[in-house]
Amino acid sequence: MNNIFDKLKTKRKEKGYSLEAVQETLKADYDLIIDKSNISRYENGKVKTVDAKVIKALCKIYGLDYIEVFKELGFIDRECPYEENHNLMKVPLYSSASAGLGCLADSDPIGSTYFPKTNGDLVSVKVDGDSMEPTFKDGQYIIVKKEVEVNSGDVGVFLHKVTGECVVKRLEKKEGKYFLSSDNPKYSDKEILSESIVCCGKVIGITDQNVSKKKLDPLYSLIDNLPIGKRSLAEKLLMTLFEEDESKS
Repeated sequence: MNNIFDKLKTKRKEKGYSLEAVQETLKADYDLIIDKSNISRYENGKVKTVDAKVIKALCKIYGLDYIEVFKELGFIDRECPYEENHNLMKVPLYSSASAGLGCLADSDPIGSTYFPKTNGDLVSVKVDGDSMEPTFKDGQYIIVKKEVEVNSGDVGVFLHKVTGECVVKRLEKKEGKYFLSSDNPKYSDKEILSESIVCCGKVIGITDQNVSKKKLDPLYSLIDNLPIGKRSLAEKLLMTLFEEDESKS
């Protein structure tokens, strides 16, 4: 098992990441608050309890296959495929709600993620903006079940048939009227006044961001090898280019 932890340390040094940089990335990108000494303990195999979330995050930062690391640690049976072992289904992942729900022509998924097996047609789409914080963060990927009823209090994806805009909002019924509500209090509710707004699906979960990006484009591997700060900037720029291309379709 120590070889696994040695691999973490070796990979970090190969990438040129300091413990401080890794600590900052764990907090900013994975909501994990871990001090440098604990990161060092993981690398030296001296941590008392191995946290799978920490191992997974470190693997992603260092460009390691965390599924293989989990197998070495005994978290996953080597003989079982990932989907079968975890009772998961593969879900296509899109760069926007409009792309994932068919509002944009010729929109292809940019990758895939996994979600517990369930009936129905599922897609994973990116949240755009902070209107649903703290429930869903800007840039986070959510799981949407298409063509199901959304009741008052549920979060759904709603399409304005005239503008083609897709938004993630909470449906609220107040005094016999329906509103699209934001969880962020700085945004006001919007009453649904016409049939031009329709529900495309219900939000049923959040992806754990186990995203398998397409390997057809060498840009992804180049981005993975960039320093932490530059990698984040490059990913945002690439996502912007995806969205600009889709808007022209």
